Amino acid sequence: MIATIAWKNIWRNRTRSLVVVAATTIGLTGAVLVSALSIGMVADRVEVALRDEVSHIQIHHPLFLDNFESQHRVGAPGDLLEKLEALPQVEAVAARSVLTGMVSTAQKAVGVSLIGINPEREKLLTGLWQSLPNSLQLLERGFAPERASAYLADSVGSYFAEPGRSPQILISERLARELKAQVRSRVLVQLLDAQGYMTGGQFRVVGIFSTSNAMFDESQVFVRQSDLVALTGHEPELCHEIALRLTPEHDMAEALADVTALAPGLSVMDWKTLKPDLGLSYEMLDAMLYIMLSIILMALGFGIVNTMLMVVLERVKELGMLMAIGMNKKRIFAMIMLETVGLSLTGGLAGMLLSALLVGYLGQVGVDLSAFGEGLEAVGYSAIVYPRLNWDNYLGITLMVILTGVLASIYPALKALSLKPAEAVRSE
Repeated sequence: MIATIAWKNIWRNRTRSLVVVAATTIGLTGAVLVSALSIGMVADRVEVALRDEVSHIQIHHPLFLDNFESQHRVGAPGDLLEKLEALPQVEAVAARSVLTGMVSTAQKAVGVSLIGINPEREKLLTGLWQSLPNSLQLLERGFAPERASAYLADSVGSYFAEPGRSPQILISERLARELKAQVRSRVLVQLLDAQGYMTGGQFRVVGIFSTSNAMFDESQVFVRQSDLVALTGHEPELCHEIALRLTPEHDMAEALADVTALAPGLSVMDWKTLKPDLGLSYEMLDAMLYIMLSIILMALGFGIVNTMLMVVLERVKELGMLMAIGMNKKRIFAMIMLETVGLSLTGGLAGMLLSALLVGYLGQVGVDLSAFGEGLEAVGYSAIVYPRLNWDNYLGITLMVILTGVLASIYPALKALSLKPAEAVRSE
């Protein structure tokens, strides 16, 4: 009965109630949408970093990441790769050579990290090969079929063609512009050989890739490990880094323990340790949502308190009459509280419904932030953001809205309880 009366009381002054509901709906929708954009941006960045840059786990010589010196290598990588592949949580694994050098053309020279890879293994581990546009992507962008084929051949190339007489290299679109290079161009690669002397050789550009991380694109080039070894005179199994991608249902702590047991004396790190800034952002995803919602709901809560105080002051005589005929204070308190919670929950549910529709739609089509694309890509974020929110987040939001209503109802309810029936009934 109290709940029914409280619900009817909410709509006695429709205009005032609708204003509060609209304010709650708009405020909640804005907070949830901005949070979903932030969560989507960070989640997409993490996915790209795991796919293209660091993978889930990396193994190095304990001193390698201090100065990237070539003598700090992983010994017997072939045996270790076989053992790692046998682990149930490991989906793909690859060994890489990482040497610092310079890539130059007649126009310019740029310092880069030369990543020597096994193309077949790397294709299973990372999405590098997908960073070169394919025919389907070009057709979706409006290219005619014959133009798409010509564009791929002349401007994009391919992911490591069959080995030829010339060593092959993959460079990024940004680096290609800087060097004024294109597919089939020859670039000079210079670096230190196994004896510590400067050496160099010509590499033919076979492909031009592009990712959403400008720093990655400008600092990394990829060559066949065999070509790198032939140029520098290092042993055939030159390995500075082993990267692992885990299965979707992996347990990181367990996987780290298993990998560490197979690689005694080596440094085993997960992606959160390798990229602590990204790891912190990922850990803060839910916190960002609830911090923003707390601020919005706090502001809305004061508005609801003000509204309910007006309601109590307008109904002084009515509340006095209810007390006079025997309604106890607990029921008066419950009625005011249910009115406040019902008012805030109505706006909250409307806000969550609108938010869910917007997040669902924008999560499919994306939000184009290309106006800020250069700045976003400079720190590794994509210019197209896909908002996302889990259903447990909506449950958390519902609980926060109810809590806001309960807290906002306390002062107006106490104000109602402070009324004296005799004085309240005589009031005008």
